[in-house]
Amino acid sequence: MEAARQQVRDQAQAEADRWLLQARHDAYQVILGAIDAYTDALILPTTEAQAVEAAKQRFRSAELRVKVVGPETVRSAANELSLTFIGVQRVLDDGQPIESWMARRIEEHHDAFVKAVTAVYAWDADATRDVP
Repeated sequence: MEAARQQVRDQAQAEADRWLLQARHDAYQVILGAIDAYTDALILPTTEAQAVEAAKQRFRSAELRVKVVGPETVRSAANELSLTFIGVQRVLDDGQPIESWMARRIEEHHDAFVKAVTAVYAWDADATRDVP
């Protein structure tokens, strides 16, 4: 009887782990597209303010999804990228041109986010019982 209960618990845990990984995958796909769109909207000099605002809102929505499903390393990387976007946005709002170091900073934080996401996908279910 105990073995049957344990099997049910294990199956429920496996299903919860699959659900979480799928939710993360979906959130990461959305935010990666939003990052590219927001970066292009900020960096390209011909982008209209309305397009920048739409890209910003798309990124914020995607970032919220990432914050909900975690893990902390990915949430932190998304937050760092968000802070970088905010800084660049302020420069634009002040009527100043984007400088090359700003684009590099976005790229660095984008790369850090991708690295954090990649670490989640590298998680080995046989090595640990906890989803990262």
